[in-house]
Amino acid sequence: MMARFGGRGSGVEAVVHKGTCLGGQGPVRALPLRSCVTVGEVLTFCGPFFIGVTKMVALTPRAIRGLSDGEGRRAGTLVSALLPSTETSVGSVGPPLASRPSGLALPSLARTTAVASISPWVSLRRGRKPEPLTHASRADPRAGPREPFAAWGRLSLSAAPGLADLRVPQGELRISVLPAYLSYDAPWPVRKIPLRCTAHYVAYHVESKVYAVATSTNTPCTRVPRMTGEEKEFETIERDDRYIHPQQEAFSIQLISPVSWEAIPNARIELEEWEHVTCMKTVSLRSEETVSGLKGYVAAGTCLMQGEEVTCRGRILIMDVIEVVPEPGQPLTKNKFKVLYEKEQKGPVTALCHCNGHLVSAIGQKIFLWSLRASELTGMAFIDTQLYIHQMISVKNFILAADVMKSISLLRYQEESKTLSLVSRDAKPLEVYSVDFMVDNAQLGFLVSDRDRNLMVYMYLPEAKESFGGMRLLRRADFHVGAHVNTFWRTPCRGAAEGPSKKSVVWENKHITWFATLDGGIGLLLPMQEKTYRRLLMLQNALTTMLPHHAGLNPRAFRMLHVDRRTLQNAVRNVLDGELLNRYLYLSTMERGELAKKIGTTPDIILDDLLETDRVTAHF
Repeated sequence: MMARFGGRGSGVEAVVHKGTCLGGQGPVRALPLRSCVTVGEVLTFCGPFFIGVTKMVALTPRAIRGLSDGEGRRAGTLVSALLPSTETSVGSVGPPLASRPSGLALPSLARTTAVASISPWVSLRRGRKPEPLTHASRADPRAGPREPFAAWGRLSLSAAPGLADLRVPQGELRISVLPAYLSYDAPWPVRKIPLRCTAHYVAYHVESKVYAVATSTNTPCTRVPRMTGEEKEFETIERDDRYIHPQQEAFSIQLISPVSWEAIPNARIELEEWEHVTCMKTVSLRSEETVSGLKGYVAAGTCLMQGEEVTCRGRILIMDVIEVVPEPGQPLTKNKFKVLYEKEQKGPVTALCHCNGHLVSAIGQKIFLWSLRASELTGMAFIDTQLYIHQMISVKNFILAADVMKSISLLRYQEESKTLSLVSRDAKPLEVYSVDFMVDNAQLGFLVSDRDRNLMVYMYLPEAKESFGGMRLLRRADFHVGAHVNTFWRTPCRGAAEGPSKKSVVWENKHITWFATLDGGIGLLLPMQEKTYRRLLMLQNALTTMLPHHAGLNPRAFRMLHVDRRTLQNAVRNVLDGELLNRYLYLSTMERGELAKKIGTTPDIILDDLLETDRVTAHF
């Protein structure tokens, strides 16, 4: 496994393919070029716009000098490439033919460097940021693997500055632009959407392609609940005008469109006073309305907190996102909430998930499994738990439940007997923050983050002696992050998404587990092959002893498992430090060779391992 922090810039969109028109009006003419690379002879223009190529042509500096100023202005772009060289080839920037649209802040490419190679990339430097931001080109699965005869260059269009990507073997030219609404001053492109409230949960509804967001706003508390016998009454607090009332959170669930990132009008559900949203997810429940037999719903669990004198209750809300006739002039109003089920439960609803088309909920100290029929929930099975289940995730008929103080438990639902049983659990106490699965081919691990800012991987190994026949989950990896991890999500490795190849087979059934911290950081964990792991582990040990570290701090000691209480188990480790390994790339050629020789390998093999892990995780 390998942990790495940070990300990679992006924001390139394909606009032009071979034989397609970019836009504009005017007579189409062919401009023959005599001083060019012998891969083609004709460029085609449509008025002031460049539209494509009859045969792929790469302009040399001699060809550029041969063009007149009028031809250069009519083309609107001049691309300079050196083929088949893989060195840097920066295109010539021609003057834009028209002024930029008003009110559009376009990113400047004055400090952009395009590098042509087997895997081309672009280096972008903006403002006074000292280090450049790089973006590796992502291969198009429809175009097949990228050939080495590719060149990139800067160009200037009439609407926005952009980049040109020449792919000679495929006979294709792509013109791309950087979106103006993204900020490129961070390792990943960032766009901020103001909500004017606090967001707690986000769920994506696949069928309608909208987001459900649970938010809250602070409102003054002007009354308090009182119990009179078995009835509940509210007492209004009367104070003078100068009295500062305490604040309470008013929760609501709102639909947001990903097209304009605006709140959809008339698609908000206001919750009751004192009611808090404790969990919200998109669940797939059994339904006769679809061919697959499953339909996506937005499920939310709430908790009604009215003080220590009132018994704590909660509700389960199941909402469907339906399509209606939009209002005139408001196309976003085509989606609305339809509440299918809302009913008060005997305790607070603290966690939700779905399992085999059923809804699983944690209510109080019990976990219930429900079946949705005719807009009603029917109980199917239940099981008693430890103290407080605050998160649950599922895969097939297995459920992983996280307790706030008693670590994790693995449950199984049996459809034939309609029983929910305990398979295995971690017997040692652990204050869990978040959980998720870790997929490595046929192996499944359980990833846990705790209060001490650690990441741990547990596995179900019934054959192992120390598991007592599978009754206990075994810890197989641990790593100190240094920040509280509060959420996980998984994506497939990029190599598996780019089509079959020798390298993509290795990453075919592996998932990247991303995590986000309360400090605002993002990191990832990647399962690795045993051979690569052993080689990089030797490199990590060599870097720990040979490199000077900041303030003399030891990275190996920092990444060790940190615990506040005494335990009877030693640290397992088995996780590589991606930040430390990436420092190998900044060493000189002589230092790289000495380190590689010390661990019995070559610098090329180490660079291939580091670049391969970077390639399969570069999703942006």
